[in-house]
Amino acid sequence: MIAYDRSNLADLLTRGQLVTGIFSIFDPAANGIGQVTGPVLVQLGEHDALFPAALAAGEAAFYASAASVTVQSLPNVGHDVNTHLDNQTSWQLIDTWLSAVSPR
Repeated sequence: MIAYDRSNLADLLTRGQLVTGIFSIFDPAANGIGQVTGPVLVQLGEHDALFPAALAAGEAAFYASAASVTVQSLPNVGHDVNTHLDNQTSWQLIDTWLSAVSPR
């Protein structure tokens, strides 16, 4: 069963992410993004073909109920930030942001 799964079913994108992504394209309310009330951090890679940093200016509008929205553009990064060679820059920015928005 494991061998069958790996050779026939395994993928880089979970089916849940794919389905949620498709529904949110046609109905943004389906993903609940407008219900987020806490602080939000969005990181977009400069070379991301799906969600490029060039779209950064419009990101905050999706989080209308958020306490705050911080959008960061990551230079020299593509779509999958965590597997990118420069992922440490992203992680450091996340850490800095968390320290800034977390109650002390």
